[in-house]
Amino acid sequence: MMRPEVKREVYRKLLHMSMGLFALCLRWLTPWQAALCALVALLHNLYLFPHYGMKKLERPEEKERGYSGMIGYPAVVLVIILLSWAWALSDIEFEHSWISRFFSSRALALATASWLFLAVGDALGALCGIFIHGPKLPWNKKKSWAGLVGFLVFGTPAAYFGAWFVCPSLGPYAYGLLGRFTLNWVPFGIFILAGLVAAIMESLPGQIDDNLTVPLSAWVVLTLATYEGGPWSYFHFTSNELWTLDEIMVLLLLNAVLAGAAFKRGWVDKWGFLLGLVFGAMVAFGLGIPGYAMLLLFYLVANGSTYYGKKVKEQRGIAEAHGGQRRAGSVFSKGFVPAIFALLSFPAFVASLATYAADTAASEFGKTSRGKTWSLKSMKAVPAGSVGAISLKGTLAGLAVLALFAGATWLWCLYSPEFPFLPWPAGFPFLGFFVATIFCFFIESWFNEWNASRNYFSKEIIHVMLGGIAGMLTYAPEIAKSIFLLLRGMP
Repeated sequence: MMRPEVKREVYRKLLHMSMGLFALCLRWLTPWQAALCALVALLHNLYLFPHYGMKKLERPEEKERGYSGMIGYPAVVLVIILLSWAWALSDIEFEHSWISRFFSSRALALATASWLFLAVGDALGALCGIFIHGPKLPWNKKKSWAGLVGFLVFGTPAAYFGAWFVCPSLGPYAYGLLGRFTLNWVPFGIFILAGLVAAIMESLPGQIDDNLTVPLSAWVVLTLATYEGGPWSYFHFTSNELWTLDEIMVLLLLNAVLAGAAFKRGWVDKWGFLLGLVFGAMVAFGLGIPGYAMLLLFYLVANGSTYYGKKVKEQRGIAEAHGGQRRAGSVFSKGFVPAIFALLSFPAFVASLATYAADTAASEFGKTSRGKTWSLKSMKAVPAGSVGAISLKGTLAGLAVLALFAGATWLWCLYSPEFPFLPWPAGFPFLGFFVATIFCFFIESWFNEWNASRNYFSKEIIHVMLGGIAGMLTYAPEIAKSIFLLLRGMP
């Protein structure tokens, strides 16, 4: 007989999965109708569901905190529908109504896939973890390998065929390369990558609600991977391939040498070394020389900032723990998102790396500041090294790092104007880069201080979210401009 807490989780996951059936209804809805339905579901869970069943399914920690994942579920579905709609609108030629309908279906196909990763992958992954057991994940003892594999095995095909069902008119070379009801390995590989990223995000400790991170992370991968002109459009290994196998092998060898040297000098521990080796290889494979050059720039800035003024920071008792050695959590939190973006989008990759480098430089230089440090949230003076504290020295150092990355990118684009990972004919989206990185640079300090008193998210989760937001915001100005022109031209 099942224990009460296990029975509660089973019922909860069955309800969780059954709500995914509504994702298939997006085939017959317009984006605004779908968004309205999601809003109604959110209002239902907020104001009606608590009166007849929600409290029986809530976990003890949810009751104590006053927040339930059953609120986050419809909320994040609403968000991904609106995000998908906005992204698709940026490509619509408003004078052709049939194109508008096609792009609306395309948007809802990606929203459906992201939703089904949450509904099917998360639910069945959790049930696999409950009933199969097996060894626990090394980074989260509350999760098991059975659950992670179950998420990927069940969630990926559900998302893939759900997207096809909602928008079957997508041809093999159209948006997302989604073909007919056949297994085309290129698009299915995109969905495997999205499922793996979402499964990893679901398994990470230190987050208030994985209902938020799972579909959003899947949506980011699917959207960038299927963006017209993105890297997967060139992934055919023809005579026009981006770089030769020899170049990739040289970069992989260089990556192994540098990772080994960092481990030898004690800059990273064993797990940090292994993660760095994997993430570096992903960057080398995904972006070749330009991507790896940016990664080296990040490494130099981050490592140099850590050891800058080390004696002063040690005297003040605010130096990095473990003598500045980067351990698995640190390497993962600032390496995972850029490594994924390296397979998807050069602008997003650069923005995430620049944001992390600026954050590290601002924090480490700020710790050595002799002037006042301030809380961005309360606008009051606080001791150096406080959570969320900013200083003039640290802020200037962070902004200088952003300018450094922008300059390095500009030089590369100047000498390689045909680099195909740049999504707009005008070249690298520098306006989006500065909007994204400066916003994330300042919001990180405020959010860290806000989270310190609540402990909703771990430091690692905050870094992952920050990098993802920076990468996606790089596209925001261009999309906002397109939507503005679209709305202005409507009758």
